Amino acid sequence: MTFLNESSILSKEYFLTTPISTLKPRIINSLYRMFNLLVASEINKSAIEIYNTYHGLWRIEESFRITKTQLQARPVYLQKQDSIYGHFLICYIALLILRLIELKVFNDELSINQLVQFIRDFNVTLIGNNEYISTIKNSKTLQLIKQKLGLSKLDNLHLTHSDILKFFDSDF
Repeated sequence: MTFLNESSILSKEYFLTTPISTLKPRIINSLYRMFNLLVASEINKSAIEIYNTYHGLWRIEESFRITKTQLQARPVYLQKQDSIYGHFLICYIALLILRLIELKVFNDELSINQLVQFIRDFNVTLIGNNEYISTIKNSKTLQLIKQKLGLSKLDNLHLTHSDILKFFDSDF
């Protein structure tokens, strides 16, 4: 049994490891108030590895939430089994791409929800010969995307066709 104090994890102090059978109920109750208690069957992992694994489970829960809400995986109005498999395959590939962009391009500084909202909000309208007008509103998300991808004209009101093509040619 491993007891992990939140402050000891943050400051990388020592971890108290004690068999549960040696503790009295009164001590156990007080430990519940002072420590995060994790019970694991892994005996070959250190306490910090167990804590990090447990702490990372929120990403799995978030992935299901994103798949259901942002990617609209459900309800499925399809009849054929292959079509249903294809629908969910597209959703999972989209989730994979969004996770890679979130973690590898933006180093976890931009959430998938912010990224999807930006994509939905970014619209350009053709107003004349080779000239477009952008309807994007200034936001922290927009500024972070401009900075990380080096797209200085991303929030310009007037864009040319070559400006828009440069957005798609950007390396990230």
